[in-house]
Amino acid sequence: MLRNSLIAVAAVALSASVAAQNQVPVHKAVQPKFAGVYKVAEGALDTNASYRSLANVLFNNNMLEPYYSVPGANQEWVDEGLLVDPMPNASALTQINSFDFTYCSTEPDATGNSGTITITFYDEHVACTGPTFTGAACAYDIVGLPLGDPNGNIQCWIVTIDLTGVECTSAVGGLFRITTEFGWGIRPAQNNTGPWLSVGGNGIQDSFEWFDATNAAGRPLDSTDPLLGCFWFGGGPQVFANFAMRVCGPEGDEVVLRNANGANDLDVSVTFQAGASSTWTINNPTGQSNWLVASLGGVDVSVGGWGLLINQATILPPTPISLGTNSVFTANVPASIPAGTISQMLSGTALSSSGIQASGNGHQHN
Repeated sequence: MLRNSLIAVAAVALSASVAAQNQVPVHKAVQPKFAGVYKVAEGALDTNASYRSLANVLFNNNMLEPYYSVPGANQEWVDEGLLVDPMPNASALTQINSFDFTYCSTEPDATGNSGTITITFYDEHVACTGPTFTGAACAYDIVGLPLGDPNGNIQCWIVTIDLTGVECTSAVGGLFRITTEFGWGIRPAQNNTGPWLSVGGNGIQDSFEWFDATNAAGRPLDSTDPLLGCFWFGGGPQVFANFAMRVCGPEGDEVVLRNANGANDLDVSVTFQAGASSTWTINNPTGQSNWLVASLGGVDVSVGGWGLLINQATILPPTPISLGTNSVFTANVPASIPAGTISQMLSGTALSSSGIQASGNGHQHN
């Protein structure tokens, strides 16, 4: 395996080939500015949003060094780490519902919104090999990002990504395992743009992998994309380096489940706490009858054109609960609720496959 070195970040470069000695320079960064909050479900960067305080940090590699480097357009650099669940649960599973990253660019940008960067997450990763491709997790195209100034002078940016409605769940087991190394990649669509070098993340290695992602537009990497080599930073155990990234999970110990099959057109939010008052809210009510149903464990199937996440074979009493046309339900939840309990809101004329006309996202208690 090709393994190259970045020994002294301030003075040396990332070597792309030992034989050819092609080099990608490490550049001095400038103070980053906050670019805004990008809401993936809306496909827009809110430049007026204040810096979002991300709850339940799962991974934080944000002790910034004063340098950055560039992979080149449509090239992906894949880094790694270990997620830490701030609210430990028996299943050791979690999801990614927001993150932020830092990058720099000298690509001329007259409009201030010409950039596109794809961020990918992989549920399994092996140092100096990259993702195992047992099932790619998520790929998000972040568009309308600022690059360099109109004359190509350097600018550096921090951007927060809000994944509400498109939370990242792993393809292996549905949720990310906090005991398995995960990978994440950064793929600029423009040249002269790349990630900030940083330290401090849990479980990081002193290396990253370079993939040619030219043919991977719109998807995560897979085994068809060439691995160009394993590169390392040359640090000791106390100065392992990575690229700047912070990953966050859900508030509380609930994860949001989305249907892969059938409709999922009720937007349901939950404020849940075992042993206390909890609230389920349909944010886009249909005006029809609603039900709250809970089960131990779940499914992901299409029934009569709507998406079912609760398991009909393991319905937990006192559900189903008929709400009439009310879109909000509040109740005291037992302290001993089983891990793996899934709740889901359904709406329609009757609680049957012929009467249900809309289903919501599910919420799983871990």
